[in-house]
Amino acid sequence: MQLLPDNIKVVAATPVTRGTAATGDLVCLKGYAKAMCLIDIVTGADDTEFTFTVDKSTDVSASVVSTGITLNNFWTLMNIVSATPATHAMTKGTAAASIVTVTDQSKSHRVIIDIDAAELPDSSYNYDCVRLVVAGGNAAHTYSAQWILYNPRYAREQAGMLSAIAD
Repeated sequence: MQLLPDNIKVVAATPVTRGTAATGDLVCLKGYAKAMCLIDIVTGADDTEFTFTVDKSTDVSASVVSTGITLNNFWTLMNIVSATPATHAMTKGTAAASIVTVTDQSKSHRVIIDIDAAELPDSSYNYDCVRLVVAGGNAAHTYSAQWILYNPRYAREQAGMLSAIAD
């Protein structure tokens, strides 16, 4: 029986951040067919929105970076009241270059972005790395994000999952 950690790699997209903008580290998808970014947000007493985008690169050292990809698959769950959540159903978004959060004060929000590694390369470059970029926000807000890389491209026996922080 295979366990979930045998089939995924979890890498920080951004550390827990209190406040505003951040550009996450690049993660390499060479060994994975898919990448999912799980973003959790807690808003304080301010209504400043967050904007999330994803950049792509040819390597983790950012030799060639293309800013902003089309986010074809993403879901949101906004305005969660932690004491009495009314729903846990997520809303699928329409393909866009960015995701702008709703920022009702003192509530939690979740965003999930799913990326197919096969959609990254273009006619000029073999892009295979991604990073989360966060704009906006306010010092009253806290957020964190994790990349969950899944569907490994190569069988790995006893050696663990392929690195996502090196090419």
